[in-house]
Amino acid sequence: MTNIDNTEDNLLKKYTLVEQKSIKGKIILNNQENFEEFLKNSFNNTSFQKFYFGKIGEKLATFIKSKTGVDVNNYNLSLRSDTVKKIINSHGTEKEFLRGQIPITYEEIKNIPQVVAKPDIVSKNGTSAQGKPAITFSKDIDGMTYVVTYISDKHKNLEVQTMYKHKKIEPVTVQDVDIQPPQQTS
Repeated sequence: MTNIDNTEDNLLKKYTLVEQKSIKGKIILNNQENFEEFLKNSFNNTSFQKFYFGKIGEKLATFIKSKTGVDVNNYNLSLRSDTVKKIINSHGTEKEFLRGQIPITYEEIKNIPQVVAKPDIVSKNGTSAQGKPAITFSKDIDGMTYVVTYISDKHKNLEVQTMYKHKKIEPVTVQDVDIQPPQQTS
C-alpha cells in the first residue's frame, strides 16, 4: 500500500491546519484512511467529492518543470470522485486485456500518489479540453502505470484526469530465442 505522506523527500507536502480550513467544498484531506474511504464512496455515493493528496513540493515541481516546462510548485494534487468512476468504468474492465493493458482496480488507484511523487517518466502530452497543459506521470509497478493529469490554474490544481496500465514487456534476448540455421536443399 502506498503511503501518501512523502514530505521527507519534499515531493507531496501535507496541508497545514490553516490550509485545510481554507479548502472549500466536499473534500477529504491527505491521509491513507480517508483516501480508502473516499475510493469506496466514489462509486456508491452520488454526491461530488474531491480528494486532496497534498501540495507539489519544490523538489518534485523542479523535476516536473525540467521535463515539461510547466511550473506546478505548490499546486494541489487532487482526484475527483467522478474521475474514480470514469477510471474504473473505462480502464477497469476485461476489455483492457484486448488493448494490451491491465484493468485498473481500486488497489491500483491507491498508487496515484506514488506514480506522481516518484515517477520514472514525466511528459507533457498536449492540452486538456480547456486548453490547459496535460502532464503524464508513469512508473513501473508490476507493469507501466500511467496517471494523466491536467492543470487548473484557477484553483492551483494538478487534477487527475485518468489512469491506465500496460503489461510489463520483458525484453527478448538472443539466448531466449531458438534460432535454427536454414536447411540445406539440393
